[in-house]
Amino acid sequence: MADKQSGELFRRGETALNWALQNPWVLAAPPDDFSRRYYFSSVDQVVDVVCVQVYDADNTLRAFLILARRNQNLKLPCCYITPGAEALVAAVIEWHIQEWGINTFSTFHPAMVQYYQTNRTFAVYKKALERQYLATKRLAENLAGHNFDLQDGDGDCFFT
Repeated sequence: MADKQSGELFRRGETALNWALQNPWVLAAPPDDFSRRYYFSSVDQVVDVVCVQVYDADNTLRAFLILARRNQNLKLPCCYITPGAEALVAAVIEWHIQEWGINTFSTFHPAMVQYYQTNRTFAVYKKALERQYLATKRLAENLAGHNFDLQDGDGDCFFT
């Protein structure tokens, strides 16, 4: 994983990822009056965050994924993939989509977006999404001129 993080703004290691996995912001529980009143609730009917190691036929680790399921929605907050393993990763994601009865899958990972745009997939409908980030003026000035990679789950997106 570390060799895939060289261009990332946030380089989460094992300790940070384990903390995020062990301290979710949204828990699986029946909705209550409080959670029904607020858009950003702390509970939902189905919430799962799982780590997936993807190996090829030669038993070589090709990708490490964190999949976040919330009801029938699936996100890919972390994806570390070796070049050329996109089809293998897509097959693993498709298996989870079918197994979990997912209706909506979202990813902003550049390699996976490129794969889904150029290959036939399980999707009935595909839509391009754009994610915008907010930063203070001072932070934006400090980051200007740098090209950083961001994972789908960087910031609060990892938890929601």
